Amino acid sequence: MTRYFACLYIQRRLASSGARKREVQQVNRERERLHWESEKNARKQVEEVLVAGSRAVVARTSASESATNLANCFNNFIADGANGDFAALATSIAEFTVATAGSKDAQDFLCALKDLTGTEEEMTDKVIDLNIHLQRLFANQTLT
Repeated sequence: MTRYFACLYIQRRLASSGARKREVQQVNRERERLHWESEKNARKQVEEVLVAGSRAVVARTSASESATNLANCFNNFIADGANGDFAALATSIAEFTVATAGSKDAQDFLCALKDLTGTEEEMTDKVIDLNIHLQRLFANQTLT
């Protein structure tokens, strides 16, 4: 994604400096290619999380313990960005899903997680929705 923003910056600098149209178009094509490549990679990474989660060996943990594990894992994953630990996050998702079996909030969270695709604006909205579902899960787990 950093290369995408670098291309965007270079494209704008070329355009403002009066560069030839062909040069600007070439940078624009590269920027578009990087955008689609990053979106494709993001989609693949989400799929990897879900596949790994479905195959994870789930430990027998309580719902509150698994909620805490998932919260920590999710925060670490977000903090690490593209280098996040998908296997740990997937295992935590699987543990939490099993621990909260059948919970409407857990189902909403998993549906939101599966739907992480789209443009940057759509992704931002979906991550906000995902965070809301996650907060509801934790709120309900601490109450029970």
